[in-house]
Amino acid sequence: MQVVEGKRVAALIGDGFEEIDLTEPRRALEEAGAIVTIVGIDERARQRIRGKRGLDDGQSVRAEELIGDCTAEDFDAALIPGGTSPDRIRTDREGHRFVREFDAAKKPMFSIGHGAQVLISSQLVRSRQVTGAHSIADAGLGATSNGCKIGALLPGKQLPSSMARTRREQDGIGKSPEKGALGSQFSAGH
Repeated sequence: MQVVEGKRVAALIGDGFEEIDLTEPRRALEEAGAIVTIVGIDERARQRIRGKRGLDDGQSVRAEELIGDCTAEDFDAALIPGGTSPDRIRTDREGHRFVREFDAAKKPMFSIGHGAQVLISSQLVRSRQVTGAHSIADAGLGATSNGCKIGALLPGKQLPSSMARTRREQDGIGKSPEKGALGSQFSAGH
């Protein structure tokens, strides 16, 4: 089993990222010793990437790196939070290149909620099982006809949508995932 300590994780986000889908995995990864870098899709991201909290405005963050300046070699894993951000990223040529490099290098990618849209649009889910928001199943129909199953976990590649536990925690229901939970997902499959 690999250690998370010192691993570099690219958090690929654009305007409309779901705040909890970034903040909770980021917190858990950083507590485990990982270095999480915010990667934006355009120059505006260096000034502000607007988050959302459900239908409300959420916290904004600034990109530390731009996707066009990064490769998968720069990171050990990728995190793709949900929200409306993945809809913007999945139409970006550099976004496709970036996640395809991770796939080619067999590096872990964690998608949460709508984050799986980026993987679907990048043609990475054929013959695989992925998790995501139920509303993206239609987006995966082309992939589904090629053997993709939306809703199950692809071991070692995506973080399950059970991050909903964290969302329930935000509302005061349930418990947070164990501190080591992300670490075991991070290291699985390699």
